[in-house]
Amino acid sequence: MIMKTLSLILFFLCISFSALHAQSLRDSISLEIVSFVDEENTGHYTSVQLKLENHTKDFKYLILPSVIYHPEKKYWPVIFEVEFQDKTRHMIGFPLFDLTDGKRFLLPGESLVATHSLFDSEWLRDNASKIARFRFYNGVTVTRHKNIDEIKLEDLYFYQPPEIATDWVDFTTADFNFLRK
Repeated sequence: MIMKTLSLILFFLCISFSALHAQSLRDSISLEIVSFVDEENTGHYTSVQLKLENHTKDFKYLILPSVIYHPEKKYWPVIFEVEFQDKTRHMIGFPLFDLTDGKRFLLPGESLVATHSLFDSEWLRDNASKIARFRFYNGVTVTRHKNIDEIKLEDLYFYQPPEIATDWVDFTTADFNFLRK
């Protein structure tokens, strides 16, 4: 009877620890929209500023660059997801954070900030009036490892897309009324 009780307690402790560990991993790094920018002085928000931030004290992140978009430059791509008024969704990948140094470590408390035009894609311009809301996802794997000097494969934790995402932004608000014209 005592063994069953101890086994049951141990089982629930393991589940609780796993849930706390998973939650802390999800909260340890964020991709968020920090502001909208009117770069063209048109009175409309035409660009968005995104921040990728490490909220941990003990881990650094290796952000792997992609050379798909510009072979001469290295970027960390994000995925822009739009939801249309009819509830269908579409995803577009594009380069955002410049990682031309070949690899980028995001240290504890450090962040990367980048600005991107919302409508530099012809497809987005053509479909802007149909978009109800949008959000951003991480585009490729973001890798966490212990804050040590040497990188070992067994010390890495891989975040798989679309683990890290921003909140939804409503395109039907007054700030985006110009899209409906």
